[in-house]
Amino acid sequence: NTEKLCNGEVCWPIAWTYIKGCTGTITPTATPTFDPANVEGCPEEYDDGTDYEEGDKMSIVAAGEDYGKIYKCKGWPVTDFCKIEAYSPLNTEKLCNDQVCWPIAWSYLGGCTGTI
Repeated sequence: NTEKLCNGEVCWPIAWTYIKGCTGTITPTATPTFDPANVEGCPEEYDDGTDYEEGDKMSIVAAGEDYGKIYKCKGWPVTDFCKIEAYSPLNTEKLCNDQVCWPIAWSYLGGCTGTI
């Protein structure tokens, strides 16, 4: 964003440090894989009405599946994205520069089965 909204300056340098430019893209997988032999119990399933905070874990178990996937809400400055449905790992629409949005807000931790 190039709008000068912070005392006549652009705001992004307050939160970000420019390191260097890049070319190309990195495509995250919309459906992470895991080794079923190395799983733990599943935390509560994702709920779009939950006010997720940094470090909160949730799981997604697809209908008909024996195993789920665990995700952890990332920290500042992207924590608030965990509360937005477009950033849910359930959303497979490519709304973020033609990519799924969930990797911006959530870290994939691994597989799970049952409950904690």
